[in-house]
Amino acid sequence: MQKFLLLAACAATLAQAEVVSVKPVKERTFSQSQYVPDISLILDTSYAARSRNQDELAGLMMPGVSEDYYGQAEDDGHGHSHAAYSSDNGFNLNYAELILSANVDPNFSLDAIFHFDANDVAIEEAYFTNTTAAEGLRIRGGKMLSEFGRLNKQHPHFWDFNEMPLVYQGFLGNEGLNELGLQFQYTLPTSTYVMVGAELLQGNNEKSFGYEGVNFDHNVSGTMEPYELQSGSTPSLVVGYLKSSFDIGETSVMP
Repeated sequence: MQKFLLLAACAATLAQAEVVSVKPVKERTFSQSQYVPDISLILDTSYAARSRNQDELAGLMMPGVSEDYYGQAEDDGHGHSHAAYSSDNGFNLNYAELILSANVDPNFSLDAIFHFDANDVAIEEAYFTNTTAAEGLRIRGGKMLSEFGRLNKQHPHFWDFNEMPLVYQGFLGNEGLNELGLQFQYTLPTSTYVMVGAELLQGNNEKSFGYEGVNFDHNVSGTMEPYELQSGSTPSLVVGYLKSSFDIGETSVMP
């Protein structure tokens, strides 16, 4: 009799378990995918074969403008060093870029680009973008590549060529204008693309717009008396541009 009662109790427990299991489960309202940014990784490698050996390449320069074009890595003004791309004969691991991008809300998006090379890791760009301030108006702020000219805003893996033009490398450095600041762009409501832009930047590009003080061994008059150039106020760089483009047949013209 005791065995029968025990078996009956077990059967009742299993029946109750079946009833519980068929109850509807409340639908989850949290979706992790809404909080995960778009992620991409870009790897840039190259192979170089030049008629000059590596020691000769390291000594190439533009006198008075740029030293050691293929030589040692140079500081970008933010405490990070970047060497010229494809600087060595043979194989080169130029860099890797980790890109994170996400919409914060209907008004703002955030983007960050992390630059990795064999010796360093740096925040290449990190900025917010507002696209709803007004029709055709875009506001961006943070650390970013200036849109001065056509080339400066492009990362090297976008180029249709291997080396940065000498005028960019000589006067803006290997990293170009990569600054902290604010950017305003307005696209005119015209049939032809016309965009007006202005940027207020910190101005810490060492090649052309460095705001830190400089000490000279002698002044411009030629005397041997030391001369000190005082540091300037910041932000110290204002950039403005007017860009347009139109098509002629299958050809796009970008004046």
